[in-house]
Amino acid sequence: MINDFLKGYFDEAKVFTPHEFAREAVGKMQETSAILGVNGIGATILCSDDQCSAVKDAISEGVAKEIGPSYGDQVNDYLANNRYQRRPFGGIFMPGSTWRSLSPAVHHLPQKIKDPALILWNFPHIGFNGDENSFGNFIRDGHEKHTTSCGALCAVYKAIMNGQEMPEDQDKDVLELHSYIRNIIETNGISDEENGLGILKTTIFAQREQIGRLVNELKILSAKESVKVLLFSGIEIDTNNEGENADDDLLAVTDTVFIENGEETRL
Repeated sequence: MINDFLKGYFDEAKVFTPHEFAREAVGKMQETSAILGVNGIGATILCSDDQCSAVKDAISEGVAKEIGPSYGDQVNDYLANNRYQRRPFGGIFMPGSTWRSLSPAVHHLPQKIKDPALILWNFPHIGFNGDENSFGNFIRDGHEKHTTSCGALCAVYKAIMNGQEMPEDQDKDVLELHSYIRNIIETNGISDEENGLGILKTTIFAQREQIGRLVNELKILSAKESVKVLLFSGIEIDTNNEGENADDDLLAVTDTVFIENGEETRL
């Protein structure tokens, strides 16, 4: 169901496990000479959800295994093991965010690095409950019952579908997410559907909306900071886990963009 449904929205999407994606990512790094741990530092725009952290760690582990044998002594442990992290609710690059919020990552690159690069993961996420073939929830490690994913996005989605506002004392970031998701829903005519297809469509259209803004800001960053940027973006699909195995999860990669001297190339 996952692949068939996603194909209707992402004609060019490639669906990977985290370790499969790591191999794909290293191939693109080699193609663009933006090598994590050699001349590149990693950055993430991911939700603060613990499952997103598990997926991030699985990708990092896979990348390290692929890069280590090929580059050996060229690998800088600082670059290889440190990530600049932005962890907004849902993993969405929200309106109002600019290139300046990512420039600290570039400043962490050692000055002696030649041909510096920033490698960025950006994956808004959603749960998939394989027991019921529904989106918006899954069973987390150590849990017996389903919980929502993305929790914040599902909360504002439910409030909007029920015609409710968020409590006034709610976190400012949640209030901004509520306003943003309401616009996504209204602009794209999304309705609440069975099996969580409404929340899936909302997540997909949010990723689509934010990618253009993100790429534009990264083009500014590239030009101003004289750095290459390799961006991977799409949807992280969290699946029911039996034990601590993030490789059960999936990444539907929709956008791979290389930026140099402020100019973008789609890979």
